[in-house]
Order: sequence, then structure tokens, then C-alpha cells
Amino acid sequence: MKEELKDAPVIERMKRDAAADGSKVDSFPQLWRGFLRESGLWSTSKGGVPFEGVALKGRAEGASVMDDLRNAFRVQGQRGLDNRIKYAFYGHITGARFTDSELANQQAVADLRYPSEWYPATRSLQRVLHLHVGPTNSGKTYHALKRLEEAEKGVYAGPLRLLAHEVYTRMNARGKLCALVTGEERRVPEAVKDAEGYLTSCTVEMVPLNMHLDVAVIDEIQMIGSNDRGWAWTQALLGLKAKEVHLCGEERTVPLIREIAASLGEKLVIHHYKRLSPLQIADQSLNGNLTDLRKGDCIVSFSVIGIHALRKQIERDTGRKVAIVYGSLPPETRAAQARLFNDPDNDYDFLVASDAVGMGLNLAIKRIIFEASNKWDGSARRTLSIADIKQIAGRAGRYRTAAQATQKADEPVSTAKGEPVPANPEPDNVGIVTTLEKFDFPVVRSAMSSEAEPILSAGLAPPSPVLERFSSYFPPGTPFSYILTRLHELCMMHKRFHLCALKDHVWLADLIEPIEGLTVVDRNIICACPATSQTGGNIADIPELPLEVLEQEASPNREYLKSLETLHKGVVSYLWLSFRFAGIFNTRALANHIKDMVEQKIEEVLDKFSFTEAQRRKIAEVRQKQVHRDEVLAAQVAIEDEAVDPAAEGDDTQSANGLDTSEEHGAVHGDVEVAQSVLDNAEDRLVSEEDLEIEAPDELDILADNDSLASKLGVASTEDTERRSSASQTAAKGRDVPLEKLLSEAMALGESEAAPPSEAGINR
Repeated sequence: MKEELKDAPVIERMKRDAAADGSKVDSFPQLWRGFLRESGLWSTSKGGVPFEGVALKGRAEGASVMDDLRNAFRVQGQRGLDNRIKYAFYGHITGARFTDSELANQQAVADLRYPSEWYPATRSLQRVLHLHVGPTNSGKTYHALKRLEEAEKGVYAGPLRLLAHEVYTRMNARGKLCALVTGEERRVPEAVKDAEGYLTSCTVEMVPLNMHLDVAVIDEIQMIGSNDRGWAWTQALLGLKAKEVHLCGEERTVPLIREIAASLGEKLVIHHYKRLSPLQIADQSLNGNLTDLRKGDCIVSFSVIGIHALRKQIERDTGRKVAIVYGSLPPETRAAQARLFNDPDNDYDFLVASDAVGMGLNLAIKRIIFEASNKWDGSARRTLSIADIKQIAGRAGRYRTAAQATQKADEPVSTAKGEPVPANPEPDNVGIVTTLEKFDFPVVRSAMSSEAEPILSAGLAPPSPVLERFSSYFPPGTPFSYILTRLHELCMMHKRFHLCALKDHVWLADLIEPIEGLTVVDRNIICACPATSQTGGNIADIPELPLEVLEQEASPNREYLKSLETLHKGVVSYLWLSFRFAGIFNTRALANHIKDMVEQKIEEVLDKFSFTEAQRRKIAEVRQKQVHRDEVLAAQVAIEDEAVDPAAEGDDTQSANGLDTSEEHGAVHGDVEVAQSVLDNAEDRLVSEEDLEIEAPDELDILADNDSLASKLGVASTEDTERRSSASQTAAKGRDVPLEKLLSEAMALGESEAAPPSEAGINR
């Protein structure tokens, strides 16, 4: 960090300012030593040994820099740690110049307690809020979309690009003029340009706040509580200028939405729905046996490579075909795969999908099978929350039959998410939920009979006008990343709101810091870009984009797949920026063509990936160790709680939620209580517009095992061995540190030591 910060633009700015007014400025080594002394991160009096540190000016009383850094590392890993070191250093050289008056002004501007005042035009309207709540497959979205279909001018805002695309397709199929707007794509029918009223289907971040609407539908409103993307749902709820705003989501959102509606002085109508078809947990898991799959089954996996590899293994073991669905799949391809699975008259009996199915895709699923009860979230493998499990599981037993699901223009557009209201349920539509592995079964079974925690607060992100005012109280040349972080640290919030995490904003702010001429608004927009570093201009002239990989022959190895993924992220970033800085990023049509080529190439490569049975079992062992580790930690917490609350003693003879915990149901006595504790510590994380990573490190570590491991297993084919050998060349590159110890323990099966996990990809 010292080597990186010595060339920071703020240091150069300080030197130029000092030269201009003839004053003296400390050299960087002097500034760095002063920072270390003041923060207490390094003590020369203790022989250069790091110790706990001290509180800095403006920091909460008793909070040391070391505490701050430790927390950043725990939550965000290496990048979070780097960002906080930068923030502490920038605070040392910038914050020392703040007067008490300036600190008071910063605090006043950082008052974010009343975000409804950010949208004065919307506050002048008399809106009616309709909150549609109920479990999955209850008809709530059906009623909201039915009202949207009747409107002359309206908008649908969903959490995923593929959902926005599905509503857009079906609206146009029904003869309703509808435009598609996502972060990287615009599809506007020619007839829209001359029409006075039309509909828009978009991702929630792209809602048109300046447009007067008749009806707005905000889907999956429970995601307003997300720590990453919740701000987008809050922005849509507070800012949309629509006569009617329909919110669709879970029952646990009612208290928060009721409180927000009261604060706005707007009428709230709550519509409660019950599930339209029965849903039940199976008696046991599949115990890892893929030959026990039945027609209409959907296996939910949590990485793109895992989805493709699982598809090939199922086809090899059962002799039947498998469809696949996940968020980053091109919309046309995803629609074709869904039609193949929904059609009862072909050979596509099974579906392997990501957790995107939990968002309401129109799929005729009979049984949901969880491949795992935990998921790699970009920095760690964490247990799925109760809300995650119940939302995904609820897609089993859809009311729509497979034949009905294949109908298009003849069906009402309100069935776009597969939730029509039939007259009488059929016995065939009982949904079944289970797991692939036995050790995951107690976690899922406990979640299905539990209630998720209520959503207590809505996410916020400071708007550009607030940032502009806040930045005016800092000296010229103050790093924008410091201003962003400082605002997040000082802000005052009402208890019904929380500030969303900065994620990659700080890193991007430092990346563009040397660029002159950018306003605060410009920098704030660019910091939201879902990408790695790129430069502007013609996309073909950007040296960082490895376009040459498109000329190479597709091969199933990690290095080639990584290069395609890097190229895809760069192109998506270019498209995202082209809609915001069209004069600079001016080759959008070419970028769209390249994006299509890259996606086709990625699908071609992924189609060649597969797991051997030995590899799949090894991955299961890694996940089992993680599940057992979580159970041990949860049990320790439970013991501590019992020690604090003696009244709880004697209750351990009753299993949680009254569930049967006999061994024949896949769990010994006490497993359900432990599983419940694990679930209580989980977080809702169905939050990303791109629903999952291409790769999970623990899966790739196994795919990348070397020849000696293959010989020890004695079961891998020559092709599999060659692929792993090729992949192993890059297995140790780009790795991060946070879970090194955990993965080493999980992988300690006698064959090899696990490498630490790779750095989280940007996946919005």
C-alpha cells in the first residue's frame, strides 16, 4: 500500500500547491511515518511490531484504526482492507486541515434522515401504494402485472435482466408497446417513438424517475433490505411518479412499507395472498444419486461451471436431456431452454438452474432439488438464508402445466412470471423440495418450516446533489474515494433506513482519480460501473480488451474461460458507459456485436466442462465440511446463549418447530436445532442483477487438481486429467487470502492442499 500511495494524485497535488505558494510540504516518507505514528499501526518504540492502534480525530470514541481495518478485512476481504488503509491515510493528510466549523458543516450535509425530500416532484403527487404480499406461486405478481397491462403508460421494474426481458417479450407479444431498458441494453420498438403512451420493462436500477406514469410495478420488494442493491428499490419506491405503485414481495416487508407509506402521507392498500398449490418437504434427500431424478425435476446449482458440468453428468448417468437456465445466459437462449423444459412432449426431462429461478421465472417445475445449502458469495461460502431457501423452493409445483407454459401470445401477459389464478388445483401440482446430498437436508428442512426475519430497514445511496454539496467542504484535490467513504462514515440515518455498501466504488474512484475535468456527478456515475478498468473511445482501440481470444479455438480450460470472462466484463462495462457518456464511448453497435460473439464463445466453452463422479463427490465433501463447521459454530453460540439464559434449560428435548428429527428423515436428534442456528446466522443474498459467479473457487480447485491426484483417485479419464492439468497452471493466480485456512481444512482429504479462493468478481 505504501508503494501504491506514494504516487497518489493527492500527493502530487499537494506538491504543486506548495510550489505555487512557496510553502514547504513534507515528503511522502515523512507523511507515511507520520500516518503510522498517529494511527498507531506501527510503533518504533516496540521494535517495529504492529499493535492495536489508537483513535483518530473524528472517529468514534474508542474505535482504533486496527479495529476498523480488521472489520473491513472480515467483511470485504483484501480489497476492503486496502480501501480502509487508503481512507485512513487520506484522512491523515487531509483531515488534519479541517477546522471545527468545517467538520460541523460536513456533519450537517451528511444528514440523510429524510430521503423522501430528495424527490419533491413525486411528493407533490397523491399516489396510491398497493402492496401485494404472499409466498411464491400465490398470484401476487399476476394481479400487479394485470393492472400494468391495462395501463396506457407504465413501468415494470425487476431484479434481474432476464425477468425484465421476459416481461418485455410477453408485453410485445400481446400487442402492448413495450421498451426494454437495462444497464447494458436498450430495446425500443420503432412504434414507441410516435406513441403517446407505452410501457417500459427495466431492471430496478434503471427506473425512469422523471416520467409521469399511470402504473408502476416494483417486483421483489423484499430486496429493499439488501445491503448491496437495496438503494435501488428505495429510490423506485420514493421517486416513481406514478398514480399507482404496485409492490410485490414477501409478507415480512409489510411493517417497513407501512411505516414508509405513513411517513410519505400516502395511502397504502395491502393485498394478502395464499399459495395456490401445496408445497412439502420430501422425506429424504437423493443421497447423491442422480439416477433418482424424475421428469420435471430442477436441480439448483450456484456457479455457471457447476451448472454445465452437472448437466453433462446427468445426461451421461440417465441418458436423458437436460435444459439449463441462469441469469447471464443470453435472453433468447434462456427462453429457448425454458421452452424445451416446459414442453412435455420432448426428451428434456430435467432442468439445472441457478438461484435465478427463485425470482419467478416461468418454469413448470415439479420438484426443486438443492445441490448445496451454501453458496460462494464472492468472498466466502455462506449458508443460504431462510428467505433464500423458501423463495427458491417455492418454485416447485407451479400451477401452470408444462403445456400451458409453452403458450405465448394466447396467454395474458400477467402470466409472465407464471402465476395465473386457476379455478381448481390439480393433485399433480404438489411441489416437492429436497436436496441432492444428505448433509444439506437438515438445513433445507428446517428452513422450510421457519419464518424469515422481518425486514427492518431500507437501503439508501447518497444522490449526486448531496455528494456535490458534501464535496464542497473539502480542499481541492481531495481524493473522491475519501469523500465517498467520509460521507458514509459521518452520515446520520433514520432507523428505517441503512446505507448500502460501497463495494467497488472506492476502488473505481481511485482508478479515475488522475483524470482531470470530471465533475462530482461524473465520478459518482462512473463509480457505479459494473466493471474492471477500461479506457474510452472506440472499443476496438482499447488495448485492455483481449479481442484476440475470439480467434482462438474454444477449449475447456480455466485460462481460456477466464480470458473470455474478462473480455465480457469489459464489453459490458463499455456498453454501460456508452449509455451515460455517448460522446466518448461511441461504438455501441460494435460493442453489442462483440458481446454476442463472446457470449456464444462462453457457452461453447462451458458446454465442454464436466465433472467425473469422483470430482463431484470431492466437491460434496468440501461443502459437507463447511456445513459441519457452521453447525459447530452454531452449537457453540447456542451453548453460550443457554449459559446466559438459564430459563432455556430443559427445553432441549423438543426439536425446533416440532419437526421429526429421526434418522430416517435424514437427521439425527438435534440436527434441526443446529440447522436452525446456522440459518439464523445467514443473510439474504439474492441481490445481484447477475445472479451468480461463473466459478466457485472450491469447485475450480478440484477441477484443477494435478495428475498425481488423478492417479490417486484412479477414476478420472485421460481427457479429464488433461483438462485439470491445463487448468492447474492458473489455479494459484489472482488468489485472495480470507478463506485460506478454512479451505485448507476443508480440502485436507489426503490428496492436496487447497489454494486460497480467487478474488470476487464484479457481478452486478
